[in-house]
Amino acid sequence: TEGKDVASMIPSLGVFAMAAFRIMPSINKIIGGFQALRFNLPMLDKLHAEKSLFQSSATDNNNQFTNFKDKIKISNLEYVYPGAKYNALFGLNLIIPAGRSVGFIGPSGAGKTTLIDLILGLLKPTRGNIFVDGKDIASNTREWQNIIGYIPQDIYLIDDTLRNNIALGMAEDEINDNWIDNAVDKSELRDFVENLPDKLNTIVGELGVKISGGQRQRLGIARALYHRPSVLVLDEATSSLDN
Repeated sequence: TEGKDVASMIPSLGVFAMAAFRIMPSINKIIGGFQALRFNLPMLDKLHAEKSLFQSSATDNNNQFTNFKDKIKISNLEYVYPGAKYNALFGLNLIIPAGRSVGFIGPSGAGKTTLIDLILGLLKPTRGNIFVDGKDIASNTREWQNIIGYIPQDIYLIDDTLRNNIALGMAEDEINDNWIDNAVDKSELRDFVENLPDKLNTIVGELGVKISGGQRQRLGIARALYHRPSVLVLDEATSSLDN
């Protein structure tokens, strides 16, 4: 300060330096905490949005999708990813009748996965609508998703039994064994299961490390079929299987 020589200021500067040194770990922890909050905030927003979907679907009885009987109609559908210069999809019109199998083919970047994500309700169209039996899926996305069976290319498996992986999300006492058997037969897992010592009680390991890639995909198919969906969506779900 003014009027004091440097020598007289050294003790005070030493005290401040020691205090700063002692407080630095706490400051680092506070900064780390703020960074963790900012990093996890998008996930919290996603969980809150999912919770809101469950609540709205439980109270909105006028827009429930209990079945799929007629057609999926895609009308003037457009989608632009945030920050992108060009549309991933532009002016798409399509009708998918109930009971039909429809495949989307094209080169990488053609918009196949984007279209599937829009149909699944995972993305919201930039413009246009998707109607199921005359109802816009945006009116009750959660209920629409409840009647869909989705088989991704990469199957997620928990470190549990075959049975619990097929009926993923169901409580142990709520699993329907007849539905399990039906799903096992339709996904052609029966021979594989019967050759295992513990049958359906066999532990598959974390991410299914104890079984082959083909059997993981069959488990994914069985999981989708177990819930008896009205609509089945496959994203290259048989790429590891023989013809």
